[in-house]
Amino acid sequence: MNVTIQLKPGELNLKLLKKIQKMFKNEPLTISVDQMDETEYLLNSPKNKEFLLQAIQDINSGKGIDVDIDKYAQ
Repeated sequence: MNVTIQLKPGELNLKLLKKIQKMFKNEPLTISVDQMDETEYLLNSPKNKEFLLQAIQDINSGKGIDVDIDKYAQ
């Protein structure tokens, strides 16, 4: 089984480790830690990604950016 968990460093605690122990019981584990860069984080949300890519397209075409925050709020 392969599980990916995305979290902030402050969310890494004993409770989470206990859940992982329970999930995998006595199976051997490999734990890998990858830092997500800001761009990857911002593009992680489909709504945010759509907004950012459209904004880039608008800037490149000379249109500028018209931000309606309510339209993209999650």
